[in-house]
Amino acid sequence: MPDAAAQRRPSDDLAMLHDRCVAFARTNPKEGLERAKVWKDQGGGFYADHCIAMALFLLHDYAEAAQRFEALATAMLGVPVAQRAQALDQAGQSWLAAREPERAKAAFDAAIQLNGDDADLLIDRSEAFADLRRYWDAIDDLNRAVELAPTRAEAYIYRGTAYRYVDARDLALED
Repeated sequence: MPDAAAQRRPSDDLAMLHDRCVAFARTNPKEGLERAKVWKDQGGGFYADHCIAMALFLLHDYAEAAQRFEALATAMLGVPVAQRAQALDQAGQSWLAAREPERAKAAFDAAIQLNGDDADLLIDRSEAFADLRRYWDAIDDLNRAVELAPTRAEAYIYRGTAYRYVDARDLALED
């Protein structure tokens, strides 16, 4: 019987390297970015690309990180849609941090198109709507998020805030 190391798939090893790369980038983003670039040159593929994008985000280079997350999602055609949606969600979050809510909304729209009923994606898109001062659209997303995940406190908090902006104080207070 082969041992566990022999049964491990190459993608398992890459995933483990990715996790270590991201963990290192969280504590030392500048050096993490450099290491991820070297890994990319050595054949790290999507995993290295994702680590690069994460390091850029941690370095507050939000627009570059967003572009890399979007490119990664586009290149991930053979990957499960949930993973592509996650990369697009990360792009949207990066665009929000870059103060580009319209681009964030587009990334969240694409993620929701791939992985529709996901409360996290709806909550994230509601932030873009709020930044665009489209509070009723934010409330619609948050209503759906509450239906999908009724225990998610942030959906109620964000919805309560949005209700305040549209002068629905009773509903805001209820949330």
